[in-house]
Formats: sequence, C-alpha cells, structure tokens
Amino acid sequence: MIKKMKRNVISIIPVYNERFGIDIVVRDVLRESIVDDCVVVDDGSMDDTAKIAKQVGATVLRLKQNRGSANATKIGLQYAVKNNFKKVVLLDGDGQHDPKYIPDLIQELEKGADVVVGSRYIYNTERSTSIIRKFGTKIISLAIKWRYGVAVHDPTSGFRAINRKTMNYLIKDYPTTFSEPEVIIQLIKAGFRIKEISVPMKKRIYGKSSISLWKAVCLMTFILRKIMFDV
Repeated sequence: MIKKMKRNVISIIPVYNERFGIDIVVRDVLRESIVDDCVVVDDGSMDDTAKIAKQVGATVLRLKQNRGSANATKIGLQYAVKNNFKKVVLLDGDGQHDPKYIPDLIQELEKGADVVVGSRYIYNTERSTSIIRKFGTKIISLAIKWRYGVAVHDPTSGFRAINRKTMNYLIKDYPTTFSEPEVIIQLIKAGFRIKEISVPMKKRIYGKSSISLWKAVCLMTFILRKIMFDV
C-alpha cells in the first residue's frame, strides 16, 4: 500500500441521520490522496450514521444532542485546529458535493485564497436544486455584491475549503441561523480573501432537504435584513 504524502488537509462532514449515504461519501473523500483525515461530526443522529462512518474509515465525533449543522461544523473546526491541520474542506453528508473536486478547492487555497467556495452558478453546471432555491441564492448574491462590492455567485453552498487563519477566526464566532451566507458576509467584512470555483452538484443519495418553502422565505428575509442593515 502506498502511503499518502501528508498535506495537512482534513475534511469535515456534519451529519444528522445520514445512514443510507454516509459510507459512500466517506469512501469517496478518503479516495482523494490529498485528504489526511475525514471527520464526521454526528449531530445527535438517531440512527447508526456514526457506526457506519467509523466502519468505513472516518474519524467520528459524536454529539449527544442535535443542535444543528452550524454547531457541528464549529466542533469539527475546533478539532482541526487542536490537531494542527492547515486546511479544511467542508462538505455535506448527503452526497451532493463530489469529493473529486477537493483538490481543486485546495489548489486555490495554496494560491493565496483564505476561503474557496464550490459554486453551482458561475457557469451552467449540473446542479440539483430547486428553482426557488436558485432564485433565493441569486437574490442573496446580488445583495452581497451591492452591499460589499464582492461577487459571490453561490453564497449558500456548503462545499468550501478554508485555511488555518480562517479556522482560527470562525471557531470564535460561528453563525448559526443561516450559516453559509452568514459566514461569507462575516468573512468579507473581516477582510478575508474569497475565491469561487465552478463545480457541479449531484442529487442527494437519500431523503430530501429539511428546508420547507416557508423556512426558506424566513431565512432569505433574515439574511437580506442582515446585509442591508448590518445587524
């Protein structure tokens, strides 16, 4: 067996009841030679997600209670900092994010970006998302460009890579309401360098999104208010 050359790269996957697909996601992540450790943060799952993830090679951090993906992500980042990793890739456990693009995200970090976002909307790529979500993301993207002068085509994407400097910043104050665009806004205001690359997104391996139409409207209203009034 050929030993991996250590790159100080860790992947963090926050999950909740993803037993039907987490094995595929973990295996695909670990197949990428650039990744030194795959950490699954089990956010109080009521199924055997944690057991399956561990069986296929993940490092599992199991939380007793379900407190949301933002909290699980923060726990994962704290683990990465504690264990001296220099680069983190964040991705979902539902299979929508293709790990084969991890090296592309890391490459942009190594070129000098602090944050690299895997975007569905730079070009006309395959993207498994509803018309409503696409419209909402576009509105948020335009609002960010208008308010801060920074173009981020897919501020709701959870497929991201960040460097050590960004990790240290986010573990102190990781937003929890609509964390993907909130993090982007927070980092723009703090002067971090954000880069996007175009990636396709796949369909979920199993199940469906927990975000209803009403919740989506509430979240978009929240984030637009945050952008416009800096609250």
